[in-house]
Amino acid sequence: MEAVLQVVGRATNSERAAFWAPDLTHRKLRVIASWSTVALKPSAPYRGMRYGTALRCRMNAAHVWRTRKPFWSGSMLLDTAHALPGAAELRSGVWFAVKSDTVVYGVIELLGRVLEQRTPDNLFVLERLGVRLGQAFEEGHHGDLQWH
Repeated sequence: MEAVLQVVGRATNSERAAFWAPDLTHRKLRVIASWSTVALKPSAPYRGMRYGTALRCRMNAAHVWRTRKPFWSGSMLLDTAHALPGAAELRSGVWFAVKSDTVVYGVIELLGRVLEQRTPDNLFVLERLGVRLGQAFEEGHHGDLQWH
């Protein structure tokens, strides 16, 4: 999945990408894969972010999980005193569902300094990408996507 996140992250000019998946034991979403242009420890993809910002990311991912629709935010704020190098300028975020007609497998999150504007065309592209990734998962190509 890290390779998919890297391709999508680079294509969207993002500095960070993450895949949120359900943790059924604790009944919440958690990051199971991430990619970044900033050095990150895999076990802590939000280390250096203010707690409120990490919580907002989780809330946005949960919103997309429930609605199955992409979400755009241009007002992310990070704690510049504790952020990783380059992370203080990450102010934009996009979340979209990896899904089929009946199942949401997870949510991809993209964070960056300046992401493209929200447009109907961009929403359509994210919807299609999420469906294509969901189809790949259903067709048994999830090993190719490196979900775990």
